[in-house]
Amino acid sequence: EDLATLVCAAYAPKGACLLYGLPDKGVVLVKVNSQISKKAKSLICAMEEWN
Repeated sequence: EDLATLVCAAYAPKGACLLYGLPDKGVVLVKVNSQISKKAKSLICAMEEWN
């Protein structure tokens, strides 16, 4: 479940808002744009290569 936000950021439509909890901090709001999507996809690819 911790990585679910990463997948959502990679594939959500541009302009979508993602909300997730950050322990002991509160809620984080991320508005998806091309830079966020590209970075999320890059991190996912890096994990696939490492595996």
